[in-house]
Amino acid sequence: MEKVLDIFIFKTNINSIHQATLVYQALNLPEYIRVNIDLDDCDKILRVESTHSDSQSIIQTILSLGFTCEELSD
Repeated sequence: MEKVLDIFIFKTNINSIHQATLVYQALNLPEYIRVNIDLDDCDKILRVESTHSDSQSIIQTILSLGFTCEELSD
């Protein structure tokens, strides 16, 4: 049986490939199945597909790297 994934969308201020790489490394954990940052979007959207339904741990990780991170609602 396939696990159901939660999808989280965040507005950030990540604006370079170097910064995105730092985020990818920090979120390189088994519970984060896919991580994508749209550097071309004005809101620098971070999209995370996760097996856990806890957006706060993602936010805290991004904040600890020195970036802003705000969850966007549906």
